Amino acid sequence: SEIASEMVTEGVRLWFQSAADGRLGNLTEEELTEDLCATIRELNELVWERGERERLDLGCTMSALLLIGRSYHIFHAGDSRICLAGDLLRQLTRDEIVYTRERGNIRRKLANCIGRSRELRLSRLSGTAEPGDTFLLGSDGLFHRAEEEELCQKARRVTSDAQALKFCGEMIRRVEQLGERDNVSCGMIKLRA
Repeated sequence: SEIASEMVTEGVRLWFQSAADGRLGNLTEEELTEDLCATIRELNELVWERGERERLDLGCTMSALLLIGRSYHIFHAGDSRICLAGDLLRQLTRDEIVYTRERGNIRRKLANCIGRSRELRLSRLSGTAEPGDTFLLGSDGLFHRAEEEELCQKARRVTSDAQALKFCGEMIRRVEQLGERDNVSCGMIKLRA
């Protein structure tokens, strides 16, 4: 998953850099979202082709958030999550997993991810963001162990970029101390009021 994650992260980073630098021209909001969607599908195909070529089982999850003015657009594959943190934590993405029984044990498996097949089933969601909204992004490892109340309570107190970085670092350390063995990542975007 490290190879696939690196390929997708770099590709999406380059897309966002192009948008920030104005190299995507005067695209409308709809054109921007379609361009990012096409980029993600191309990245999926690159991951899939590399896996086929090198005979590797490559794949990774992805939850990307694009904010344009007061609109948000989510692009999602897998079981990483994007949540809105308020009084309660509201999960915006859907975990794309299946449960199977193997030798009497119930196992949790990804039903969808980048690189699994040439054609990507990309989930998309759009909505309106309000001033003060706080988006939490993270791998499933973060949300397995972190207490919802603790996440929301601490997220509400964040008022600066430095505090957001500190919050994310603390949450990662906290779930690792609680014994999480899965990958753990955390990001936060808080819209200024």
